[in-house]
Amino acid sequence: MTPGRQPLAAVALLCFLWQRHRSVRASIHHEFANRYSGSLLGLVWVFLFPLLFLTIYAFVYALVFRVRLPGGGLLDYLLYVFTGLVPYLAMMEAANTATGSVRSHLSAIRSALMPIEIVPARIVGVALATMLVGLILVSVISVWTDRLSWHVLLLPGVVIAHAAFFLGLTCLLAVLGALIRDITYVVNLFSLMLLFLSPIAYTDTMLAPQLWFLRDLNPVYYIVDAYRQSFFETGPVDWGSLFVFLVISVTTLLAGAAMLRRFKGIATDNA
Repeated sequence: MTPGRQPLAAVALLCFLWQRHRSVRASIHHEFANRYSGSLLGLVWVFLFPLLFLTIYAFVYALVFRVRLPGGGLLDYLLYVFTGLVPYLAMMEAANTATGSVRSHLSAIRSALMPIEIVPARIVGVALATMLVGLILVSVISVWTDRLSWHVLLLPGVVIAHAAFFLGLTCLLAVLGALIRDITYVVNLFSLMLLFLSPIAYTDTMLAPQLWFLRDLNPVYYIVDAYRQSFFETGPVDWGSLFVFLVISVTTLLAGAAMLRRFKGIATDNA
């Protein structure tokens, strides 16, 4: 596909999903029902799993390693960590699920019961719903620590941009996962590596200045920073960082939509 048609592919994908929004919602609901069917707690795990993961992560860094923010207490550090960890966990879940998504829904795709375009949208919907639970917890801590400011008005735009990034990423990984099965292992390992390499549990002051260029090259840094500016920071807004985040999100959406449009037939045949 030529570069000039990439925006058209993204617009076509968004229009298609909007026209099929009832099917997308039904697919997301079906995914939740399948995921927790037969479990004792059912949908309670949607709330319980992120809460337990956040608690364990906070326990390790805040109580075992005793990491603290300069001039801040335990709750300030927990808020700092959670504002980065919640969106990253959602992204990690979406990425890991996307690599095997075409094969998981292959019969439905081939029988035309589920258009392949709905598969990444389904993953994004589930990831965003799970992330919403974590953001509610972050909001509570932000109010408790008196960190909540007018910056929270940035949050809807941040979530929309993040959703665009999610959609583009899942489109890319869904196609790549169908064409190259080894990509599943690579993504699992890479997402786990980024969990520790990204600035989630540490601040800029904890990182050697000569390594800041690695931070600036990490797209996760700008995603995390966008959420931190919404919930944690009370100073001036870093519009430059937010603009980079928007560029990353739009670029990922364009690339993912173009990849899906170009290779969806080949991906379905080779899954």
